[in-house]
Amino acid sequence: MSTSNNCLREGPTLARRGNVARDVSSTPVIHGYVSFKLFLERPKTKKVKKALTERIITREDVGAVFQHIAAAEERGNNPSKIRNYRGFALLDSYTGLRPSTLERLTVGQFRIALREEKPVLHVLAEQEKNRIEHYMLLHPAVVGTISEVLDNDFGEKDDVKLFFMFNSFQNWDRTTENPAFTRS
Repeated sequence: MSTSNNCLREGPTLARRGNVARDVSSTPVIHGYVSFKLFLERPKTKKVKKALTERIITREDVGAVFQHIAAAEERGNNPSKIRNYRGFALLDSYTGLRPSTLERLTVGQFRIALREEKPVLHVLAEQEKNRIEHYMLLHPAVVGTISEVLDNDFGEKDDVKLFFMFNSFQNWDRTTENPAFTRS
């Protein structure tokens, strides 16, 4: 009986503290609570570490892509495609945008960006995977290549056209024998 009286005396003090489960598990073992001790301890969780992807693109990979584009230019491939591939690779390497996002950018967006004093590309929410609208500052190396593509490959009424021929780019790198494009 003394044990139950002890519980009754401690009960209101524990309830006033607000965290009954923690206080009961830290108090000396009371025979009435022995069977509940399992339920009063906090579960032990193991923090899962994220694995690094094997698809990290290095500086050497980017250099190999530009060497491949230069080699294709020397072989006399279509100059329009060469400019487009170079612009795609530069924009991707300087901004880190997803290829699916780059694929959705339009000629008009680049024209608006290049009219600014400091060129900033406005990426719309529907073009981005995470559906967040944002602005992307363009590096001067990218600006030169993008303006070259705009001047040579698109007319004044092409603002709604997609800027990059990404599917063509994928087919082009599959048909070449360059190890920079092979993924294992």
